[in-house]
Amino acid sequence: MYTTCRGRGVHRRRDPFQKVLAVCILSAVCVLSGCSSLALRNGRVDRILIEAQAFAGKGEYRSALAIYESALAEYPQQTRLLYNLGLTYALSGDFASSLDTLGTLNNLTANGNVKYLKAYGGVAAAAMEFEIAKEAWLRVLELDPVDMDTRMRLISAFTDSGDFGSAYRTALQAYGLKQYSKVLFGRLSELEVSSGLGNGISWKLIADTYK
Repeated sequence: MYTTCRGRGVHRRRDPFQKVLAVCILSAVCVLSGCSSLALRNGRVDRILIEAQAFAGKGEYRSALAIYESALAEYPQQTRLLYNLGLTYALSGDFASSLDTLGTLNNLTANGNVKYLKAYGGVAAAAMEFEIAKEAWLRVLELDPVDMDTRMRLISAFTDSGDFGSAYRTALQAYGLKQYSKVLFGRLSELEVSSGLGNGISWKLIADTYK
């Protein structure tokens, strides 16, 4: 910057501290602007969910689906919208579209969200797509080994498909994690026999005496 002082040209030096301060202020403004934008977007998503769920709650699934699909055209990777779209497809009886949507959602989250994986597995089971269900539930148990509800569903899926060895090993893992229950011991007794790995008597005795 060039100014005059008593008729003489003088160069005014900018203090390095002022430069740093200016950069910090600009950075803060950018961050706050980003937060504001994110908050606005989240607020809009909240309103979309409320509107769509109001229709779904009345069984008007087509209207709810139309709202979600329109919103996803604007926010194609918005996970809450994808999750609710997938569930609404399932409620409407369109299991194929539900699985496609929830599959996309789980790929988007690198198969790392237990809630989304459980939804995927549940819809797959309802659609009689048990291989997909088992794969999803196995991943849930990798992330949360003590989820007994999912473990028992997986045991039942293995049993129904005749894979008694996998069912027994899955139940035995729960025992190793000290997830004791009378139901678990009873299943272990049955599965030990069905898998040909034993007579099940020891597990039955434990089940009979467990309180």
